[in-house]
Amino acid sequence: MEETKGDSYKWLVLLTVSIATLMATLDISIVNISFPKLTKVFDTEPSIVLWVSVAFLLVSVGLMLSVGKIGDALGRKRIYILGFALFTVGLILCSLSQNMLQLIISRIIQGVGSAMTISLGNAIVTSVFPRQERGKALGIIGAVVSAGLLAGPTLGGFLLDTLDWRSIFYTSHLQYPDYRVYRVK
Repeated sequence: MEETKGDSYKWLVLLTVSIATLMATLDISIVNISFPKLTKVFDTEPSIVLWVSVAFLLVSVGLMLSVGKIGDALGRKRIYILGFALFTVGLILCSLSQNMLQLIISRIIQGVGSAMTISLGNAIVTSVFPRQERGKALGIIGAVVSAGLLAGPTLGGFLLDTLDWRSIFYTSHLQYPDYRVYRVK
């Protein structure tokens, strides 16, 4: 059976959402392995360094429902792209941080962006896949989430051993799919 334009379009949307999902989940787990290094670099207590992850997760999870509703009202694609941009800006700011407060604030910015992409990603994928294929598409997103969470510590350890702590935030350079290729509400 020949693939129609709609078929390639939905897979391109899934690929785009999968890349952002991979980056967000990878970033959750890649930072955790850097705590000892960050404690040493910033000469601070481990309980302070823990806020690098806690701030990100609190903001990200705390905003998901609200952002989903905002996306429904203002347009999922618009909010998703804004979230992707905020996530990327947060990563860049993290890699430029000169102290622990800057790093934590940068992670908060990143958490807002993550909430925007993660909360709307499934809705966007669901809107472009027909009912009979949604399970497959959402299963792929679930597998991507697992891959990101599993790959983070390994990649983080490699980057920390070969480069410096800032390298764990360079993953933003991997995530530039072209969002103009799909049209979603």
